[in-house]
Amino acid sequence: MGRTERFRSYGSAAYGCKVCGMGRRVDVDDLIDTQTVAKILGLAYRNTVSEYQARYQDMPRPVVDRNNGRMKLWLRPEMERWAAHHEQRSAGRGRPRLSAAKP
Repeated sequence: MGRTERFRSYGSAAYGCKVCGMGRRVDVDDLIDTQTVAKILGLAYRNTVSEYQARYQDMPRPVVDRNNGRMKLWLRPEMERWAAHHEQRSAGRGRPRLSAAKP
């Protein structure tokens, strides 16, 4: 019996679908929304996060993307690691980030 066969009766009877595999495990406490991603990146507006996604192909992708992009969730450790690496690469270019601005 294959992996799909093992779950077929449960998936078909209960939800009308097949289970083909498991997604990756995440700690729900590490999930962050677009507003928090913007804050980590030092951006003034959360809408700018989607521009970053288009501009930087190495930016972590959301682990949850529902409702045609209206609800996206990222993993905090991945985003913080990328932001630190990105900040090092882009030091001295462009406008200063909110996190670098003087109060």
